[in-house]
Amino acid sequence: MITFTERRKHIRVSFTQPQMPVCDILNVQDCNANIIHCAICDISMGGVRLSLDEAEGIAIGDNLILINVKKTARQEDFLISGDARLEVDWLSRSKGQSPTSLGCRIIDISENVHNTFANFVLQKLRCGH
Repeated sequence: MITFTERRKHIRVSFTQPQMPVCDILNVQDCNANIIHCAICDISMGGVRLSLDEAEGIAIGDNLILINVKKTARQEDFLISGDARLEVDWLSRSKGQSPTSLGCRIIDISENVHNTFANFVLQKLRCGH
C-alpha cells in the first residue's frame, strides 16, 4: 500500500472539464524552449496540479515558468500574462495513458499572477466547490 503525507499549507480548489483553466509553461531545463500546453486541475496559493498530454523531458525538481493562463481552452482572452516560477514536486505517468499529472510548488510569483490565483480560489470557494 502506498501512503503519502499531506504537505499543503493553503486551501486547494479543483476544476473539472470544460471549466478547467489552461496555461502555457516553459521548462527551464529545455534548451529548445518549447512551450508546453497544459490544463490546471487544481490550484492553491502554494502550488498547482497540471495535466498535460506529453511530459517527456520533465523530471522532479525541474523549474517551470508559467507564461500565461486562459480561463478555458475555448476562451481567447488571457487572464494573466505574467510569470510564475514553479518547481515540479511530483509527477504521475500512467504507462500507455495520457495525460500526465504534475504537482508543482510555486517558488516565485509576480503580483499579477498571485492576484489571479487568489481570485480563482475565492471564486471557487464562493461557489461552494
